[in-house]
Amino acid sequence: MQLLFQDSMALVRHFGKPSLFITFTANPKWAEIHDEILSGQTAIDRPDLVARVFNIKVRDLLDQLKHKQVFGPWRGWVWTIEYQKHGLPYLHLLLFLKTDVQFLTPVYIDRFISAEIPTEDDIIGQQLRTIMVSTMVHTQCVGGNGNALCMKDLNPALVTTSHKGYSRDFLEETTVPENGYPLYRRRNTGRSFMIRVPGSGGTLTAMINNRRVLPYSPYLSLRYIMPTLM
Repeated sequence: MQLLFQDSMALVRHFGKPSLFITFTANPKWAEIHDEILSGQTAIDRPDLVARVFNIKVRDLLDQLKHKQVFGPWRGWVWTIEYQKHGLPYLHLLLFLKTDVQFLTPVYIDRFISAEIPTEDDIIGQQLRTIMVSTMVHTQCVGGNGNALCMKDLNPALVTTSHKGYSRDFLEETTVPENGYPLYRRRNTGRSFMIRVPGSGGTLTAMINNRRVLPYSPYLSLRYIMPTLM
């Protein structure tokens, strides 16, 4: 492990700071998994199948980043694969790109990363909204759910922001602090949707808007999540 850490630090010394940090999580609703499990089974019952499909998807993702250069000219990367508590693997990847002064500008960042509910003006927007609503929204602590892990040791009656920083403030445009992560655009567009409040037994609902959207890549979301199975 120490050797791997030193190798990773050598990349940073050579290339500088990573350009993008990408998290890629196995989806138990992938058609390749969903269509192969037996009646009564779930993805948890077939770790062999999940691991095999996840590996295929990861290899395709790496091809998209290196050879297709979907985010720009590739220079290098380092990644690790971990497992969630319920058994699904996920990838954390630091990507090094050949960048210029335009890379860390709001206009350029907004081309690849969004933290807003998509419009439904066309079929692509409709599919993306279905994906985002199901997978890219921080809902655990919505409605004052004090049992959420992100609210541990906090009093929901006094604190409105969880340990994860949600719900976040509206922001008219993306900003890039001098020494920190970008703060992604979260405009008050009026787009929202209703969900059942976790821990309420389905009796309470809450309105979700851009303040609870997790940053996501529209391109990767459309490529690797199957809307027909959501």
